[in-house]
Amino acid sequence: MSTAVFAAVGNKYFVNTLTDSSFNTRLGTIAVVTSFAMVLVLALDSVACERMIDRGHLERALKTNRTIGLAALGGLVLVVLYVVWIAVKAETG
Repeated sequence: MSTAVFAAVGNKYFVNTLTDSSFNTRLGTIAVVTSFAMVLVLALDSVACERMIDRGHLERALKTNRTIGLAALGGLVLVVLYVVWIAVKAETG
């Protein structure tokens, strides 16, 4: 978990060094917010699944973890497609 937080913070600083115009800042902000949101969602999922396992609900924990992981992956793909769409739309006029 701490590695994911360090990666998200590193992502924020890296994006900030590359952005200087308002267009790039918008896309950079979307990328940074998405990375922090992914860390938060998956950390909460981890805590919830750990509690389920402690209570003896291993199958439920595995199903929940799989479902949330796939939903997070789908959400990330949608965000990336949205950002690419914005960038292409801005380039074409």
